[in-house]
Amino acid sequence: ARPNEGTTLLKKDVGYLPDSNRSAASRIKFSPTIFACGFLLALMLTSAFLSSQRGGLEDARAGKYQRSQFFGFGINTGGSDSDIDCQNRTGVGWFGDSLECYLGYDDDEVDVRKRFQVMKEAVETARELADNDEKTLKVFVAPEFFWRGPQGAYDAATILKNDVYNIEEFNAISEICEELEKLVKNPKYNNWLFVFGTIIAASRNDLRNDDDFLFFNFAPILQGGPLGKKMLAPKEYVSSIDFLRPPRKGRRNPAFNGTSSTAVPWAFDVTDSDLTGKHHYDFDLWEELSDYLESERGYTLVRRNFFEIENIRFTLEICLDHAAGEAQKNFLQKGGGVHKDVLPADVSLISSAGMQIIDKNLILKDGGVVYHQDGLYNSTADARRRNMIDLPKKGIEADEKKSDEILDATGSLFELDTVDPEEVVLLFGGDAEVIEEKVGGVFFLSESFQPPRIVKYGKIVLP
Repeated sequence: ARPNEGTTLLKKDVGYLPDSNRSAASRIKFSPTIFACGFLLALMLTSAFLSSQRGGLEDARAGKYQRSQFFGFGINTGGSDSDIDCQNRTGVGWFGDSLECYLGYDDDEVDVRKRFQVMKEAVETARELADNDEKTLKVFVAPEFFWRGPQGAYDAATILKNDVYNIEEFNAISEICEELEKLVKNPKYNNWLFVFGTIIAASRNDLRNDDDFLFFNFAPILQGGPLGKKMLAPKEYVSSIDFLRPPRKGRRNPAFNGTSSTAVPWAFDVTDSDLTGKHHYDFDLWEELSDYLESERGYTLVRRNFFEIENIRFTLEICLDHAAGEAQKNFLQKGGGVHKDVLPADVSLISSAGMQIIDKNLILKDGGVVYHQDGLYNSTADARRRNMIDLPKKGIEADEKKSDEILDATGSLFELDTVDPEEVVLLFGGDAEVIEEKVGGVFFLSESFQPPRIVKYGKIVLP
């Protein structure tokens, strides 16, 4: 049975035995009242058992929610290697051995609004697939790099908003967050949690008076409804595929019809010797901004990967942070940002572009679930549920550690059960012409990849 499915009870038709074969207990005089009470009791116990298996037992855990349900937003957020897409673009660089370009509109306002309309369609499509079960928290996750623009990053100055820098031009990052807030504060999203992919930002390090750049890759996390929490979760590690690498001097690619391979201002190669200190995003500035973000914008900074919503403990890792096991390391070394005696996560979330779930890096309670949405190629969604291994049943001694078994941080053996999706729905009704109109130009569309879509999973009982 799938982890979110109930257990079916099988009934045996025992029949009647002759009086001579009955025990003394079986020869008790039949009483309609006793029979009726016994029958009702049996029904109640059976109903309670089945209900608990399906997560319907109202008081199974403290807090508002008894279950979680995953809605993954699949869309390719990588660059394009198409001649048509990349002609006359300046945001060009190397992705592995392929010369690619960032997609988007040079006008930040047009770019942000175009991407927002795609995100809005995804959110509304997911909402249409959900029911009104108030005991189930619906979890929506979009992939890394959803918000980055045609140069690979927006201007990081706007993290501070215009009034700080005294500028009047369009303010991409503030606009993204404000529009997302307006979208999900509607009461119809009361029982939702949204991870809206990540925003990429960069700027010259004017705040520190040097010629370096500041780099940011962070996820807006919004709890739905008028009073929902607002959080920002920064990524820790810079991956070699987070940015297109600058084209080498004198190297041009005729496939782009002679387009000059001008490096974007903040493109960099994390393997370059000059950038050995840039394998991490600039978290220090987040700490400097945290008071402002909370007091002026209402955003809490997610530190060390852990946060809580309605008595549900979450981790969020962005791509390479998961490969590095950041949530698990922070839990073991720093107590998940709370204190050393806290419990592991009920739900782990991963937003990525080019990553898979790494079982051994999860820090989940038994029965906890991981929800993952990727953004490269076929932009797959994945969900798995943790179960402790029955050691005697598998013939394993309790203190024996086998190389082919997965161990958690305490040395306990566990395994992850794959959760199958229930439904896949394409955005914009799957109409290819509409998808090209609404999505093309900001996201790479190819016949080799699946169209933008929502993947709906079943309800999973919370630990």
